Amino acid sequence: LADDARYGLAESYYARKRYDEAIEEYDRVIDVDPVGQKAPPAMLKLGLCYRSLQNNASARKAWEDLIIQFPDAEEAKVARQRLDDLRTSR
Repeated sequence: LADDARYGLAESYYARKRYDEAIEEYDRVIDVDPVGQKAPPAMLKLGLCYRSLQNNASARKAWEDLIIQFPDAEEAKVARQRLDDLRTSR
């Protein structure tokens, strides 16, 4: 339940556009259980936070890590699209 609570806290920061705090919490979700069910959505949102902060390199890394670690996850499909968007927005 701890990862659910931590993820919920991260989501609340994200919703309030407090991206730095959301990043910290999403990182904790991933660190506590890197193969848990909350890891893929946390990795996706981590990239979205970095993108919102205009840190494209970190966003790219978060999404690439997601695709490598969870290639069949629904979030990996979204991450692939976000990476394509980054490539075309250059």
